[in-house]
Amino acid sequence: RQCLQDLKGVKKDSNHLKYVHHGFGLGQRVSAMDAGFHALDAGDVVKHFRNAPTRRLILLDYGGTIYADQAADDNIQHYSVATGARTRVLPSKKVVGILQSLCKDPKNLVYVLSGKERQDLDAALGSVQGLGLAAEAGFFYRKAKVGGKSSQPVGSDGDKPKAGLDSMLTSGSAAQKNEGWNMLLPDGDQSWKPISNALMELYMERTHGVYIQQNESAVVWQFRDADPDFAHLQSKELEDQLKTVLKSFAVDIIRGEDYLEVRPSGVSKGDYVEQILDELMDNPPDFCICIGDDASDEGCYPRVKRFAEQIDKTSTYFTATVGKKPSAADSYVNDIGDVIEMLESMTKVYEVSKRFVSANNLSDLQTAQGSVWGKSAPAGMAPLAEEDDNSKGHDSSNGLGGFGAGGGGLGGFGSSAGGGAGAVPGMSKSMSMPAFSSTAMKRSTSSITLTEYMNNITEEGQQQEEEGDDGLWF
Repeated sequence: RQCLQDLKGVKKDSNHLKYVHHGFGLGQRVSAMDAGFHALDAGDVVKHFRNAPTRRLILLDYGGTIYADQAADDNIQHYSVATGARTRVLPSKKVVGILQSLCKDPKNLVYVLSGKERQDLDAALGSVQGLGLAAEAGFFYRKAKVGGKSSQPVGSDGDKPKAGLDSMLTSGSAAQKNEGWNMLLPDGDQSWKPISNALMELYMERTHGVYIQQNESAVVWQFRDADPDFAHLQSKELEDQLKTVLKSFAVDIIRGEDYLEVRPSGVSKGDYVEQILDELMDNPPDFCICIGDDASDEGCYPRVKRFAEQIDKTSTYFTATVGKKPSAADSYVNDIGDVIEMLESMTKVYEVSKRFVSANNLSDLQTAQGSVWGKSAPAGMAPLAEEDDNSKGHDSSNGLGGFGAGGGGLGGFGSSAGGGAGAVPGMSKSMSMPAFSSTAMKRSTSSITLTEYMNNITEEGQQQEEEGDDGLWF
């Protein structure tokens, strides 16, 4: 009977895992990922991005996602940057240009989230107008702007930076440099910093190769350059001591692969993303994509997916991590290059919609007084049938009279090289509808009828035969 009960209780595991082997020999590891974990389809993302009718939200990690941080891989560079001996390498002009193009689209809200200090983000991306920034895992942030107008900051009463810790940490030119930044949490008790520093310095003296990294919101005990085994033991002991000493303070002690960090409670990229989404709950975006690369970004994915379920838009909300590894994201991209390529494709959507008018747009417009656009002409488009005083009596009822031609070729939609005095500026040599530019266009005043145009061709053909040419070729 017990055996039958056990058989009845057996059921298929709904969360089936897929196991992937990494490395060779002693370095081999096995990673377990959800069976539905797949590569992100960039084409599908761009399609939903293009079809979003009102608002889009783009959340991007900085280092490792859109920027290859050399200091993260090079221990010497990392030490130099952490101690202030040198500055970080700036992102490429291509990346900055892509972010600028995305921010110009009035439908987009673009945020870059980073664990780096706000001075580094200001130097790298501060020139991008309208870009939202989050420094030190969201402790300091700058709101994204839509159409050049700033909305109210998330979790605060205005764009004015809060006093207290912010003014205490910066003064003079430094305060001007950090102007416009806001704090995620209100000012709290900062007396935990001297205590943490004293305890970390004690263990730093015991462990060769360790150094302390001071941030505005956190203190980090870095042991990436120390002996791995001994430093790991020392870090465990330091962690226990910090938990005991800082028990009465509102701080979190976070252990990384090669660091130990103390920072205020409630500060993380996931917490800041949740604040952004809560602010947008009344008018949720039709499209959202969130991309990160490491453990600090994992808290963002569940919040984005939970928000998508609440507003019933799971099909247009995407989460991805850089690299195929276990993650809370729904999908992955192979490397930074794939992320940049996908973002570049998104910028084309706005650029194309701004430059060209499709045949569908033309068919929807009303016609009046012989004009293609009529009185409902969109901004920047002059009536196509506008004529000056010299062209009022001209008969354009036959054939190509409405397009215009000059000399021996079509001048209305062709290039002026064919003799067309009525060539429209900014148009290609083809007669396809996408060739219409959104600049002001006027009908040519040198329009001719189809009969006149064919007579010109006949006359030119006879002239070429008399000169010994082989005739007119099409």
